[in-house]
Amino acid sequence: MILKKFFFVSCFISWIANVTIAQTNGCTDFQANNYNPSAIYNDGSCTYNSTSYSPIKLIDKLSDTIIETSALVYIKGELWTLGDSGNPHAIYHFDKTTGMILQTIFISNSSNNDWEDMTVDANNLYIGDFGNNNGNRKDLIVYKIALSQLSSKMVDSITAQKIHFSYSDQTDFSSKSNANSFDCESMFVWNDTLHLFSKDWVNGHSKHYTLSTIPGTYSIQPIDSFDPGCLITGASFDPQSKRIALTSYNKNGFCYLWLLWDFNGSKIFSGNKRKIDFGFFTNTGQIEGICFKDSSNVYITNEKNIITNKLYAANIGQWMNPKSAGINYKKQQILELSVYPSPSINELTVHFLLNKPASVSYCIYNTDGKLVLCMRSKTNGGEVSQKFNISNLSNGTYTVIVHSDGISSDRKIFIKQ
Repeated sequence: MILKKFFFVSCFISWIANVTIAQTNGCTDFQANNYNPSAIYNDGSCTYNSTSYSPIKLIDKLSDTIIETSALVYIKGELWTLGDSGNPHAIYHFDKTTGMILQTIFISNSSNNDWEDMTVDANNLYIGDFGNNNGNRKDLIVYKIALSQLSSKMVDSITAQKIHFSYSDQTDFSSKSNANSFDCESMFVWNDTLHLFSKDWVNGHSKHYTLSTIPGTYSIQPIDSFDPGCLITGASFDPQSKRIALTSYNKNGFCYLWLLWDFNGSKIFSGNKRKIDFGFFTNTGQIEGICFKDSSNVYITNEKNIITNKLYAANIGQWMNPKSAGINYKKQQILELSVYPSPSINELTVHFLLNKPASVSYCIYNTDGKLVLCMRSKTNGGEVSQKFNISNLSNGTYTVIVHSDGISSDRKIFIKQ
């Protein structure tokens, strides 16, 4: 009898757990085809309609010095770039309106075997010499440069620290031009860690590697991967919004921008992944350099290849902001919505009138557009009041969105703990 009770209780607990997971995990992005208003936790399952976009052309032709612009960073309002293999071991600050070179700085203790990307944090600039078209390199390196060395407009030569690395999963070093899995052209820095993305010529997949920012020698292994269906050529990360933008193209010459956000920890492929189609490369050129200007906008450059090297801008916030979700915001259907108190400390109340019985979802987003709290309930219509425990939310401004039967309404609140 005891065993039967134990078996029944175990099955019941398992069933409850499965039901709970089914109710809370799913696609949390309003813009997605498979948006699930019941979902609280994003499981990375969102799918999207094909999205075409033409970035805004800012400069029709950059300086001939940077015809092979392969990377881009934004440092204190300034754009810096570099050239890949065959170019000098130097970085270039160029004018955002004319495209002319304003400053050239050589990295004196470096060589440019195949510089492909660079990234920046609060104190340092990192240059990735890891281009590996043949897949046979054993001298992969990232140069680490203190930003303090760039402070003078008169500087023309600086030094770098060196971070050497190899791939732990690579055993074959035979030369296979554009036919290997260990090329790399993209990198960003986050939380004192470098994040690298392979450019796999064999199957088009991209493996995500992490590398310490401390100078030394390392063997790195992939922690995640995904199939973008194209070759990743550049990466940028915005630490404020935790948004990632990846440039890419496929072997047929079509260019894309991949957007990643709302992911779990450092598993950056676990969240939303949306592909923006820039069209055939004759529209934008072979895009490789990318950097965030702010959380909603990026700069992009292309190498000269039939198309002259240009500078573009793209507004990516339109695809990563809850208010851009294409929801029908007919606020007269959800009447007299109020959210109080504001500022709120431990609890807030959402109050409104609904003209008919319906299921209602209540979601709270921070200023970066990230979903931080969501719940769903059935109502009988009429006057509706719902309380939220917000004691675990940090200080700041949030948007509360109430959604029911295709109709949504929103209010902003301030939380002060």
